[in-house]
Amino acid sequence: MGGETTLEESQKGLLKLLKEGVTPATGCTEPIAVAYAVATAKEQIEGYLESIHIQVDSNIYKNGLMVTIPGTTEKGLVAAAAFGFIAGDAKKRFRVIEGLTDEDIIEARGLIKQGKIKLDLKRDCTGLDIEVTILTDREKVRVIILNTHLNIVSIEKINLNSQFKPFIRKDQKANTFNHQIQKYTLEDFLRFSDQIPLDELSLLEDGVNMNRKIAQEGMTIKLGVGVKLNEMINEGIMSDNIITRAQVLCATASEARMSGSKLPVMSTAGSGNHGITVFLTNFAVAEKRNLSKEKLIRSLALSNLIAFFIKSYTGTLSAMCGCGVAAEIGFLERKPITKSNSFGYLALALMAYIFTQLAKATPEMLKGIAGPLLLVIIIGVIGLGLISMIVGKLLGYSKEMSFALSLTALYGFPPNYILTEEAAKSLAETPEENEFLMNQMLPKMLVGGFTTVTIVSVILAGIFIKLL
Repeated sequence: MGGETTLEESQKGLLKLLKEGVTPATGCTEPIAVAYAVATAKEQIEGYLESIHIQVDSNIYKNGLMVTIPGTTEKGLVAAAAFGFIAGDAKKRFRVIEGLTDEDIIEARGLIKQGKIKLDLKRDCTGLDIEVTILTDREKVRVIILNTHLNIVSIEKINLNSQFKPFIRKDQKANTFNHQIQKYTLEDFLRFSDQIPLDELSLLEDGVNMNRKIAQEGMTIKLGVGVKLNEMINEGIMSDNIITRAQVLCATASEARMSGSKLPVMSTAGSGNHGITVFLTNFAVAEKRNLSKEKLIRSLALSNLIAFFIKSYTGTLSAMCGCGVAAEIGFLERKPITKSNSFGYLALALMAYIFTQLAKATPEMLKGIAGPLLLVIIIGVIGLGLISMIVGKLLGYSKEMSFALSLTALYGFPPNYILTEEAAKSLAETPEENEFLMNQMLPKMLVGGFTTVTIVSVILAGIFIKLL
């Protein structure tokens, strides 16, 4: 354990892990990892390109499927592979396709149109898994990445007449970043953050500046989430405090990043959005409380190490929401939204953003889809009712609860929260009864909503479920 080593040894080990885990990244790290694998494979091969075959695990697949590639309008893993092949520089690691030119974009689009890039989902793997095979008219090369985004475990090149042997995914736990961070304790993290010489942590100051810069770019997105939050703060609808300042910074930075910004972010534990959250939330606290630069940098050292430790158990890519983890370990207060009576404001902000996206809708457009939409809803409700009652009976739920859960597929979050709250209020006669009904119904309704609607609902429900 960390407490059994000398302070100097502990500092050296944690500093090494900190510098490995906190790195600049341009674009979403999942498509960038694919681009990195393709760029690495291209460096090993000669001849005219015949095909690129990409196989990824489910988390890489879902995270990278619709993300915009930095500096372009292209989206997804196939586009990332094309740019990795055309202009990738593997030596740049998470910035492998930074600085794309107009010519690169045109050439990559041409490669995509030729249909030479194939993407498949790997269903028989656990953890982060990327396998890229490039075939030319002269040879074949295969690159495999496991566990973390840039961890290449195999590069193989064979002739055209040979076949790759199945790669044996051995247990590499002893040598992984995750295994190394688990050797330390919270006490080690606190001692390191408090005593490490400040000049060793210059990378963290760079991270603050880097992530603030992309947040500023995000404020130029006309209908962006951060812009709308700022408007509500300026109009007095929301308070101007530490929490809302952190929300604005993180929302604008993340939106700019996922929308194809050319600017890099300082990532943590392989995640750009985790990096944005760690750096900009700490910055918001320091800014609002007028804390010194030293306190900010030392708090960032501690925050990043804790993030590494948590993700070493949840996995590099995980469906578990960071807010849920924070609530479980005590870093986030339980039910803060309920205690602060701020749910109404947050729901208003969410709905305001949703309705801004409907600005282009016209009466003629609505008339054209009204009939088919009504028919789909009627058929959908009947189908949901029948199936839910059958499944509900097998699971031991009442017909009423089963039908209510199935209907979350129609409206998702936050309507399912609002409807559950109103139902509990109308049925309960005492605060105790209301709390009992909410505890019985709300978790089921939230889970039902975020597993049946959109990716946005998944994210939002994951954030709110531990806050309500």
